[in-house]
Amino acid sequence: MVTSQLRSLAFLALSSLLFVPRGATAQAAPVDLLHAVPSTVVVSSAYRRQAQQVARLVDGDSDTAWNAATGDLVGAWIEVRLPADARVTSMQLIAGFTHVDARGNDLFDGNFRVQAVHVVHGGVVTSHQLDTESRELQTVAVTGEGGTYRIVVTGVAEGERDDWQETCISELRVLGHASGARPGTQTPSTRIGPPREELPGGAYFAMDHTGIGHVIGGCFSNLLEGGGAFHELEVDGSGAVYTLTLDGFYEVRNGRTRAVPRLPRGAGARALSVDPEGRLIVLTSRGLVRRHVRGWTPIAVEGLEDDSGFRALTIDGAGTAWLLHPTRGPYRVVNGRLQAEASPSSRGRYQAIAAGRDGTIAVIQRSVAHRWAGGTWRSVPRPFGSMQIHSVTVQPNGTVVLGGQSGIVRFGATGPAQPIPLPNVPRVSNVYFLGCDAAGRVWAAAGTGILALSSTYALLRFWRVGDAPYFDCTPNQLVVRGAGPFH
Repeated sequence: MVTSQLRSLAFLALSSLLFVPRGATAQAAPVDLLHAVPSTVVVSSAYRRQAQQVARLVDGDSDTAWNAATGDLVGAWIEVRLPADARVTSMQLIAGFTHVDARGNDLFDGNFRVQAVHVVHGGVVTSHQLDTESRELQTVAVTGEGGTYRIVVTGVAEGERDDWQETCISELRVLGHASGARPGTQTPSTRIGPPREELPGGAYFAMDHTGIGHVIGGCFSNLLEGGGAFHELEVDGSGAVYTLTLDGFYEVRNGRTRAVPRLPRGAGARALSVDPEGRLIVLTSRGLVRRHVRGWTPIAVEGLEDDSGFRALTIDGAGTAWLLHPTRGPYRVVNGRLQAEASPSSRGRYQAIAAGRDGTIAVIQRSVAHRWAGGTWRSVPRPFGSMQIHSVTVQPNGTVVLGGQSGIVRFGATGPAQPIPLPNVPRVSNVYFLGCDAAGRVWAAAGTGILALSSTYALLRFWRVGDAPYFDCTPNQLVVRGAGPFH
């Protein structure tokens, strides 16, 4: 009798746990969507272009890892594409390479670990910090519908091995729900993506005595606090930021700031640029040099004598270096020789030079702009009337964009300079810096803030001075990188 009563009570208790009221649904536990529904995983790069590197990211084995290409650190990305009816509840990843090899080398301690990421989805960018001491899966609090999610590395911690310069992630999981999901029945399609120009559009900016910041979408990052007066700013293909200040020449890489290696022959740095392969090129008082992992490689240029007076440098889409002399005008390096281009004007000092990906070159003097294409110069006098031109950039289609005291104008192969109207922005004045990405978007640093315009000059975003702790005064340097969708 007692046994029968106990059985009845146990049955009632179990029934109460399993009973679901009418109109309610029981929510199943999230599953790893990458192995439950058709999906695709694309990465920014892979070590030695090995396709198997991508598969190791999602193989369920924490002893393997995706290793990005050497130097692809800050800015490395993973893109996940899911069915439209999926629902993501979170992501998980291991922030390094957890393997210990047969010789006892701890690859987690030796390699870079991921310290921070942005996740981009549906026009929203969110920021997430990771524990670089943890070898376990860490949760990234991301939710949303199906579609494309891009994870962008925004911070890394250095490993013990100086010669290991790759982003490493042992495992990635995307948790959620989807109709027809069957855990363990799918393997994601994996591939290596296009070059780094697919990164979301973003800008790096410097502000005297405040520091260097980076903005992608609505997310601001502080790369360097303090500092003196910034004279030059450049970002190479690995995401390292270089700056010239009154105090010296510095590199900001993976959250650390350090003086760059001494330039050859005791030279002083004058100007910075980046070639199409993402390598830093420096114009020094003794010629051109190229940055490499351990130092500098001189670039032999016949005719470029010591302290020859050049003050500006740009590199076009074909990798040709152009130099600007304040009184003699533009020169370019052809087959290792310095070649003068016919000076577009003999009046006034030359202030700045910019190169387009199509080979178009733009040079500005005080109130006159010059455009070089196909060996011919075209001048546009006084696009801002009697007011000075402050800045110049060139879009991929060869359109020259100018910034001045009263706004922004543009001109091409023919016709006059045309103002770019900005009806939804407070009066834009003193556009001291302009930049253009490979998608043709135009960025402007003005006295009131930073603007991002589409390739056809529609306003994408306007950040007022004071919109972020890192953005509390007028920027005095601006560098633009990335060409992927603007978020």
